[in-house]
Amino acid sequence: MRGERVTISFHSPYWLPLVGQPKITDEEQLRLLEAKCTQDVEFARMIKKLDLMDVDSSDILLPLFSHLKSLRWLGLQAALVDRKLYTAVNSHPTLATVAVCDTDLRCLHNLFSSTPLPMSKILVISAELHCDFTLQSPALHSLMSRSPRVAHLSLGGLFNIRNGPGTLLFPGLEELDIGVFYGCTTPMSWLPAFVDRHPSLETIKFIGGSGGLSWTRNPDVLFPLQFIDALERESLSRTAGLKSFSVSRTASATSLDEWQIADLDIEILKSAGISALRIATLLAPKISSLAIRMTRFNKQPFRIDDLVSPLCLFPSLRRLELHRTYKHLAFQGQAPWALPPSDSDPPSKTSNCVVAHAALRWVTAEIARCALSIDLIHITDEGREGRALRYYWELAATYWVGPNRELEAVGTPQLDMDEEYFVPHS
Repeated sequence: MRGERVTISFHSPYWLPLVGQPKITDEEQLRLLEAKCTQDVEFARMIKKLDLMDVDSSDILLPLFSHLKSLRWLGLQAALVDRKLYTAVNSHPTLATVAVCDTDLRCLHNLFSSTPLPMSKILVISAELHCDFTLQSPALHSLMSRSPRVAHLSLGGLFNIRNGPGTLLFPGLEELDIGVFYGCTTPMSWLPAFVDRHPSLETIKFIGGSGGLSWTRNPDVLFPLQFIDALERESLSRTAGLKSFSVSRTASATSLDEWQIADLDIEILKSAGISALRIATLLAPKISSLAIRMTRFNKQPFRIDDLVSPLCLFPSLRRLELHRTYKHLAFQGQAPWALPPSDSDPPSKTSNCVVAHAALRWVTAEIARCALSIDLIHITDEGREGRALRYYWELAATYWVGPNRELEAVGTPQLDMDEEYFVPHS
């Protein structure tokens, strides 16, 4: 099934066609792999990609590493990459990438202090720079002079956003997140030059509050101002807000202004705000991803057609997220979905969590049937029930949309409730 993670068992013939890129999920698997590679040189040469991010490999990695003559990509826990290991990594003839999760760059900085070797083989999957580690930090500039790659960079902190990175380079950068703040005006005049220096950068995500204040105080971020103006012209101010949006580089783009709006995250503050989706179809018709969030404080319903119809007008929309929509859907007193059968006799009361999942799955099926470009839908919701609303529940589910527009669950839907809900009460 698409989206599922394959776990390889090394004492079964099942691993044979997949051995080029195994993911190890526990220490026993790793020891099996090390034993197999020690005994079978040809087998070891078949392994070109190895993901050990979920396992502590410190005791086994160096002996195993010596057998992997064809390895090109290695995923590790960042804390395990010490001077001794990285010396072996740096001298490996085929290994080009050691991918690590090191969000605050602390492990990488420790490695920098222990070895003079270049770090171009290191790939940091995602890093965050906020108030503690600024773009102007001498320590960061020294670290990046060794050329470690950073695939995804998140920038926060007023100082970072206002002053930018100067001439600092992040080799291999593909995604950039920028936090847009409520504070005083924070222009980003540095951004176009930063983009020009990073040809591998494909996506920039701007993250703000759902209200307009954070956007209006950032004059270099134009799309939110256009969105806010359009809401005002339709008398929809304060009915919807833009939480974030992304722009993507296109093949023909020669400047940042020509990048395409690719992703929207919209919060509906009042029921009339559902019309913001129609406005979005005009301002950003080519988006590939859309998240719709209902505020916890609004209890006004809207018609299902008001949700589904605009989604059909996005010809390139592939991924849809719906958050906290169940309480806001107006079914005109009907329940067009089927509840799962009860296992108890007589049937027990069905929790609101189960009802919400059934309703949202029905809505998801309607969206899949009508919006023909969508191929993935993710839903989450939450609520309370019982006397005095004492029991909290939440749910999350993801569905692929098949070629015949049927839904296929990705994994198992998660329906969680307070345990006390299931305790009999007198």
